[in-house]
Amino acid sequence: MHVRRSLLLMLVAVLSIACASGSADTTTSTTVAVETEGTTDSGSVGSLSDMPQECLDAFDAFLREIEPLVADFDFVNSTTAELETMQVELDAASASFNEETASCPELDMDTEESFAAMIDYARDVAPGTVPYLEYAMSFLSETPSAGTGDCETDVDSLMEIVNSGTPMSELTLGEVQTVSGLLASISASCSTERYTEVVADPAVSEFLAGT
Repeated sequence: MHVRRSLLLMLVAVLSIACASGSADTTTSTTVAVETEGTTDSGSVGSLSDMPQECLDAFDAFLREIEPLVADFDFVNSTTAELETMQVELDAASASFNEETASCPELDMDTEESFAAMIDYARDVAPGTVPYLEYAMSFLSETPSAGTGDCETDVDSLMEIVNSGTPMSELTLGEVQTVSGLLASISASCSTERYTEVVADPAVSEFLAGT
């Protein structure tokens, strides 16, 4: 199933790079995994329902194990630092799942489709995990979640946040989504040269790096 540990790492990975690429590539057939090292090639299936039962059982157990950790977490008003603290517990909880599903087939879907399928599945198995999965999925959309579509207007909005004096680690997760959306909009609406200039600005790069 290859959703394993890499799924849990996705949020911290996304936050740490702050979507520096502008938007996620969701065009490739993939699993939910960002990290696939240590997995075995066991083929692919077209839907979760086609997964071997032992893989679904492992996923069920995983969802139920992390549900108490994520069910009451505020994915709008909590800070990235608070998310990273929770992530430590999630990483520990994922260790056995990572091993148990190493030989499971991949989902032959793009990343957004994989997340959507998992979210639908989780609603029945462990509904408390749904906000966590939805928050992770929000960073994968090809449609910017913030921004006007006007290059310089969105650059100005981004720079206002960058120059606010609040480090990335202290932004709320809702604000992180805004930054992500602005970067995606800038990537889509600005020239390549202008986008590169923006993200290479020392103030922007330091902000995104959390320094």
